[in-house]
Amino acid sequence: MVSYRVMLDVPTDLIWFVSGLLAGHRRQIGTRWGTRRLGCYKQALFALAWFRDKGDIPRLGRGFGLPQSTAYRFLDEVIEVLAARAPGLQEQLERALAEGVPYLILDGKVVDTDRCREKTLSRKGTVIQADVTALRNGPSACAVGPGSRSISGGRGSSRPRSDSPATASRSAWQQLP
Repeated sequence: MVSYRVMLDVPTDLIWFVSGLLAGHRRQIGTRWGTRRLGCYKQALFALAWFRDKGDIPRLGRGFGLPQSTAYRFLDEVIEVLAARAPGLQEQLERALAEGVPYLILDGKVVDTDRCREKTLSRKGTVIQADVTALRNGPSACAVGPGSRSISGGRGSSRPRSDSPATASRSAWQQLP
């Protein structure tokens, strides 16, 4: 096997920032010094290299001297630390609405915020109208008429069915302020 060096085009300040977040996380969970295969800086570098290129995790891990399972675990830890600092969906939508932002990027996709006010037709021809202001009450759809289906799947109801994947996340939505 041949080893080679690669330049990572991310600012050094970003590596130090993520490294600081990792150090705080490690202190919080009580990780003793010297028990990890990589220090905070190298782990941050590893994760940012993956975010930059979305390469093969086991191969990237081998470049940092990590076994496959540790590479996945270290990457998951960085994602967890970064996700804890990220604002929630509700907060971002409310902020965008208050600022009058015409477009909002969610998970790398451009979403026209005015779409939520337009009526759309489902494949079966029923009218679906999403209600962004109802985010405080959980995922729902506007009333679309008797006998028609809402986005959440219930017949004439904005509550998700008990077998719906949305049911699992409903409790998280209800806990929002």
